[in-house]
Amino acid sequence: MRESEEENMLFDPTLGLAREFDKHVTSEREAARRAEQSSNYWARCPRCGRKQTRENLFSNGCFACAWQGTEEEAEMAKIKRASTSRGGGTMPYRTTCPNCGAQVLREQLMESGCYICGWKPK
Repeated sequence: MRESEEENMLFDPTLGLAREFDKHVTSEREAARRAEQSSNYWARCPRCGRKQTRENLFSNGCFACAWQGTEEEAEMAKIKRASTSRGGGTMPYRTTCPNCGAQVLREQLMESGCYICGWKPK
């Protein structure tokens, strides 16, 4: 360890445990995200983003937003979402519902609430 780190640990009441805990939690989240992406069992709904079994999503549709489609449509939506999240294609008229995480129109959220979970701002 460097001297500055040793000095900080002397004055840190947690002895660096909080930093180590944060590193551990971050690495576990990344590992879980990678495992979900490589899994053939789970899939996310292209419309609302809810995680559910791939078989159920493509045979019965999404249980949260009633989206029905094929695997090809879901892959195209995933590619489109990834390309717009890289910078240039932001949509300022959309926002994320703080309750369920769905992409909703900002104006509609303020007026009538979320169309998926019904959350309304006060």
